[in-house]
Amino acid sequence: RKDYLDWIKNEISIFAYLDLTNMFHWQDVLGWKFRIEDVIEQLFTFPNIKEVKIYYGLNPRDRKNSEAFLNRIKKAGANLRPNPPKEMKFIKKDIDEGLFFQRRTITLLDKEARSKIRELIEWLQNSGIIIEEPKCNFDVEITMDMLDDVEKLTTVMLFSGDSDLLKPLERLKVRGKK
Repeated sequence: RKDYLDWIKNEISIFAYLDLTNMFHWQDVLGWKFRIEDVIEQLFTFPNIKEVKIYYGLNPRDRKNSEAFLNRIKKAGANLRPNPPKEMKFIKKDIDEGLFFQRRTITLLDKEARSKIRELIEWLQNSGIIIEEPKCNFDVEITMDMLDDVEKLTTVMLFSGDSDLLKPLERLKVRGKK
C-alpha cells in the first residue's frame, strides 16, 4: 500500500523485530509462503530500517539443519537473537478433538462425522503416537532488546502475534516512539 510505504519512508530510524516462530505460524494458518532471506532483503530496501533482529531457536533434534538455517539468517544481514540461540523445547500435546478442531467446528459436524473423529482420536491415543510441539518463547528477549534500543530508534516494526508484547509497545509509545 502506498500510504504504508510513504509512512516507512518518513521515519528516521526503524528497528524491525521478527518473531519467526509466529511468522511460520502465519504461513500455516494464512497460507502465506515466504523465505526469510527475502523478507530480510525486502526490509533492507528501505534505508531507514537500521536493524533487523530475528528471534528463532535452535532445534537440538536436528542441530545440523537448524544451524544451517540460522546461518542463512545471519548471512542475509539480520541480527540473530538471542546470541547464542536458545534451544527449542518440545511440549507433549494431548491427543483430543481440540488438537485438530476448534470447539465450534466440531458442533457443525453431524453425529456420524463426530463419531468418526472420535474413533480416529481413540485410535491415535491407543497407538502410542506422541505428538510434540516445538516451543521457544522470546517475549522477554524482544522486550529487553526494544528497551535497550529505545535511544537509537524512532519506530518499532514488530512481526509477532504475541499479545504479551502489547504492554512493552505501549511503554515505547509513551516515550514518543511509534
